[in-house]
Amino acid sequence: MKQILFIQMLLLCTAGAQAMEHEQLYSKQMPASLERQCAKKIAEVLISQDSMDALHANPDNDFTKDALSLPEGLQNTIRSYMPQQWAEHAVVKHDSGVISVAFSPYGELLATGSNDNNARIIKAATGEELHTIKHGDWVRLVAFSPDSELLATGSDDKNARIIKTATGAVLHTIKHGDWVRSVAFSPDGELLATGSNDNNARIIKTATGAVLHKIEHGNCVLSVAFSPDGELLAMGSDDSNARIIKTATGAVLHKIEHGDWVSSVAFSPDSELLATGSSDDNARIIKTATGVVLHKIKHDGWVFSVVFSPDGELLATGSSDKSSRIINTTTGAVLHNIEHDSVVFSVAFSPDNEWFATGSSDTNARIYACLTNNLKNAVLIAYLRSCQDNKRQPNMQGWLLEAFQAHRHKNALKIYKD
Repeated sequence: MKQILFIQMLLLCTAGAQAMEHEQLYSKQMPASLERQCAKKIAEVLISQDSMDALHANPDNDFTKDALSLPEGLQNTIRSYMPQQWAEHAVVKHDSGVISVAFSPYGELLATGSNDNNARIIKAATGEELHTIKHGDWVRLVAFSPDSELLATGSDDKNARIIKTATGAVLHTIKHGDWVRSVAFSPDGELLATGSNDNNARIIKTATGAVLHKIEHGNCVLSVAFSPDGELLAMGSDDSNARIIKTATGAVLHKIEHGDWVSSVAFSPDSELLATGSSDDNARIIKTATGVVLHKIKHDGWVFSVVFSPDGELLATGSSDKSSRIINTTTGAVLHNIEHDSVVFSVAFSPDNEWFATGSSDTNARIYACLTNNLKNAVLIAYLRSCQDNKRQPNMQGWLLEAFQAHRHKNALKIYKD
């Protein structure tokens, strides 16, 4: 992993054309002198000398708040040569399959829904279980409110629940005519949308649990999602269609045909794209304004879950083919395939893009740490390596530890330790 990361960094240097040659010459270990040379070059490109001196002069600097301004073009170049890599961070065992996972808006908590009839609120950094909320049947979906104070659940016991995150107490129970397959908060947190096997979507007042609108549908509503700007509501149904609806009026703007059930819908952060997962074994990336399918991503089984990364650059999918895939939203290319032992029912990114979670029928929720997603990490690693040339090696491990502690990447230390 260490070798691969620095070979990727090489591509940013003027010596980039020789990177593959070095890889062949040093297939087991790249010489430390070459690492330092490349890192120093990258640090010179990305950080001014004044910034480097300022960083070194303030060892207590909080890296998460340090403003390293990089031109957008350079950021895109770095991203193209620094693909995301994930390492398993924690496994949270359940008594039965994990059907749904969701991170809180600040990334500190992970909620899970299971067919053991429980929802759980878990501390993401450690996997520690904080609360267990019992239901009368399977918990199909979990979702946090934008302020993290509430958790909504949908269950096969024909109820949606609004729960106090801090205590696990149920504040409101909203009865439906059949299974509640999906729940989603509006961007301002004032509304909750639900989708049910009773062929209806509902808009509910979060503060009271009162149903404001019932949107009749000809078939089961399997998934609902508000757009980040709150203007649109997307629905997926077992009538083989996804619909994009105007929130204010309930008018259907676009109906996108699929080959089978549409089990998951999700908007991109800028509301410009809609992703869908279907039992026709495909995920789709759709232009919101037109309803046109831009990319179709083939799986070998039912796509149960789709979710965009916070920056909108990635789409994650979970499938009955026992895999989760990470996809480039611009090209539709599959970047990573994360294998599981069983069906992957649900996927979620943390809001800071540093965690990725999956829920599987193997009775586990898994939390993965993104090792190379944050540009500042790459910059700091380059800077730390360049310190060796300036005879600052005694401080290097301390800087590295602080950098990764600040980004909650303690598990990544092993990759960069000498």
